[in-house]
Amino acid sequence: MTLVTNGNAAWGNRSNGIRRAVPRNTPRAGAFVALSIATATSISVLAIVVQTQTRPNAKVTLDTNAPSSSLHVSTIAALFPLRGKPYGTPNNAQDPISEYAAHRGIPAAQVHYMVSGGDTLSSVFLRNRIRDEDAKAVLAALKTQRPTSDIVLRPKQELSLELGGAMSTRDARPLLSLSLRVDLQHRMTVSRDEHGAFRAIVDELPMTRQVVLAHGVITESLAADASAAGISYPLIGKFAEIFAYDVDFQRDIRPNDMFEIYYTRYVTKDGEIDPARGDILYSRLSYNGRVKSYYRFAASDGQVDYYDATGKSARTFLMKTPVDGARITSRFGLRKHPIYGFTRQHKGIDFAAPSGTHIYASGSGTIEFAGRKGDFGNYVRIRHDSGYETAYGHMMAFAKGVRSGLHIAQGQVIGYVGMTGGATGPHLHYEVLQAGTQINPLGVKVPTGHKLAGTELAEFRAGVESTDHAVRTNPATQYAASQPQETRSR
Repeated sequence: MTLVTNGNAAWGNRSNGIRRAVPRNTPRAGAFVALSIATATSISVLAIVVQTQTRPNAKVTLDTNAPSSSLHVSTIAALFPLRGKPYGTPNNAQDPISEYAAHRGIPAAQVHYMVSGGDTLSSVFLRNRIRDEDAKAVLAALKTQRPTSDIVLRPKQELSLELGGAMSTRDARPLLSLSLRVDLQHRMTVSRDEHGAFRAIVDELPMTRQVVLAHGVITESLAADASAAGISYPLIGKFAEIFAYDVDFQRDIRPNDMFEIYYTRYVTKDGEIDPARGDILYSRLSYNGRVKSYYRFAASDGQVDYYDATGKSARTFLMKTPVDGARITSRFGLRKHPIYGFTRQHKGIDFAAPSGTHIYASGSGTIEFAGRKGDFGNYVRIRHDSGYETAYGHMMAFAKGVRSGLHIAQGQVIGYVGMTGGATGPHLHYEVLQAGTQINPLGVKVPTGHKLAGTELAEFRAGVESTDHAVRTNPATQYAASQPQETRSR
C-alpha cells in the first residue's frame, strides 16, 4: 500500500483511530491513510501513522509493502531535514541518517575538476555546493601553509575534491578533502584529521634537472628571439641583468647580433618546464662589433655573481641604464627647455618610459634625500663610494620604504617613472655627480666591480674550463627560430 501526501497538507483530527490528512486549502478534504489488508486464514491490518509535519512542497512516498530499507530518499529528506548539518563526515559516520544519505541520497564522490578562466577557489566551492563552514575552514587551513592570495587557479589546472553524501541536490555537501597542484613543483592537500578538523600539507613533486645550451641571432629583439629558442622570460630577464652594466639594450643591440646561454631548467615527468626555476651558468653576447662572456661563480662568502674569463665581475660601479625599456629623449648639455622655452644646460639624461616603470638604484649607497624637490618633483639622491652621487627626478611615487638614510643595493627598485614637477610627459631625469658637480652619465668612467684573486681565482678558472668543454659538447642545444641551424665556434 502507498501513502502519498503533499507538503502543503496539515494533519487533521483523529477519527475512529485513523489520523486524516486535511489539505489547508480544502476544508474537510478526504485525504486519508489507507490500510493494507492481507488475507490468508486470517486478516491482518497494518496502520501507518506518521506524526510529523513535512517541509513545504516535499513529496513523501511510503511503500508499506516494501522493506523499510527501500523507502525513497525523499521520505527521509522530508521527515528529517538535514540542511546545514555535518552529514556524511567522519565526525558523524555512525549517524544512521547520514549513512542512509551516503547510500540512498547523493553519494560521496571524488570530483576531478578542470579549472577554466576566471575560476577561483570560492567559485569552485560554490559550483560544487560546498557547505559554507567547510569552505571557510579549508581556506583557513590553506593560509597556514601560504597566503591564499598566492594560490592562483590557472586554466587547465587540476583540482580534486572529495565530497560527502547529501540527502538531495538541494542540500549543501560536506567537503572531506581537497588536492590542488599549486605550481609545477608543489601539491597542496587539505584533509580532515582524526578530530574532523582540516589540516593542510604541501608535498614537493619530483622534477628532473636539465642543462641546456641555447643560442640564436637577434632579428626582432632579444626577448622575442631568445623565447623562440625555448628560453623562459625570467631567464631572459636574468640574461639582461648580467649585461646591464655593459649594454644598453634599447640602443646598443643591432640586427644579426648573437646570443648564447648555457643554463639549467627543471622539467616534470609530463615534460612541463618550470619557468620560475633555473640558473644561467654561462652567457655570451655579440653586439655592435663587441663580444662579452660571463660565467656564474659562487665566492667563498656564498655570494653568487658573474665574471668574465679573467675573473672580473660583470658588475660595474654604476649601471649604464637605471630604467628598463626606456629611450633617451634628452641628453646632457645645452638644450631649449620644453616648458620655459629658453636655452639652458641640461645636467642629466632624460629616459622616456611608461608611467609606473621601475627605476633602479644605479649603484649601492645611502639615500641622502627622498622627497619633493621643486621642478624635479619626487626626487631621490644616492651617495656612493669614491665621491659619486646619482639623482632621479619626476618619479610618480617612491618604492616602499625609501627614505633618507636608508642603505640601498645596486639594482634595487627605488621608485616609478612619472611626470611630477616640471615635466611634459612620463620620464626619468637621471644625473651622475662627482664631487658635487653633474657630469655626463654616458661618458663617466666609473670603477669596475670585484675581481677574483688567489684560491678563488684558481677555482673559478677550473670552472671556466669545465663549462667551456660542456658548452662545446652539449647535445641538448636549442636554436632560435630565426637561425635553426646556427653553429659557431667560441
